[in-house]
Amino acid sequence: MLELQSAAKECRKRSPLAYLERARAVPIDINHGIHDGHGKNSVPISQSLRAFNALALPQDRFTEEEIEYFTRQARVPPHLQSQAPFSSNGGLKILFRRQSANARITPSFDGGHEKNTEAAFRWLNQQMRN
Repeated sequence: MLELQSAAKECRKRSPLAYLERARAVPIDINHGIHDGHGKNSVPISQSLRAFNALALPQDRFTEEEIEYFTRQARVPPHLQSQAPFSSNGGLKILFRRQSANARITPSFDGGHEKNTEAAFRWLNQQMRN
């Protein structure tokens, strides 16, 4: 039992979620493909949604039901679909995006576990130093 408690403590210590609150003053853009987490060696979308929740204002956070839907269905929950901008992000269709304080999340571009360097640099170029 002590071994399990020690392992759980170590997991929490290694998790980025343990440190994200310290980054609230920094602009952060989280992107996650809607199909990621449904294959070998991929990351569940729930990880990105929970990271956003750690940075977001309380009224902008995703509910556990919404996180579960995104994760299991690999789709935007029906009640959030009307909030989708349906635009493109470096060639990938954006299905949903949310902004809260300094955090922005695109948890459902139409893709999987891939990077979009063009979109990342475009976002970085828009950031200003205080």
